[in-house]
Amino acid sequence: MTVLAPTMGKWGTTSAPATLDAMLVAAGEQGNLSFPFDENLVADPYAAITAGLTDAVRAGQATVGGKKVEHLVLTSAGLQVEIWIDPATALPARTLVIYTIYTDHPVRPHFTAEYSDWKIDPKLPASTFALPRPAGANQVDFREASSAVR
Repeated sequence: MTVLAPTMGKWGTTSAPATLDAMLVAAGEQGNLSFPFDENLVADPYAAITAGLTDAVRAGQATVGGKKVEHLVLTSAGLQVEIWIDPATALPARTLVIYTIYTDHPVRPHFTAEYSDWKIDPKLPASTFALPRPAGANQVDFREASSAVR
């Protein structure tokens, strides 16, 4: 795992666990990092999104990226997820996550992602995940670099 704080001129690295799910936990434990939208990054996003589900509504059809999609709204304590599913592929075309747990926040943190050109299980070379040494930044301990991005 590598974290870069370009405005602070720092970067740090540490070994990454074998899975993305484990990496999200390790980043929290080793660098006090959390990731918005992590419900969508785990191996089983359905389980993460539907844990504690209190309401599910089919909001109807919409168009995303020129395609007709089904719009779903899923609500649980502290979280609302809207998903636009492409019925031809059963894959999401757009996801909106609203963290309703922050009841005192004026805009409630929310994040949107749009998906296109899905490649399921691509074969990627290891070099895809190699970060060249960031120019102008000093290498520091992972936790120190992590604290610089918060």
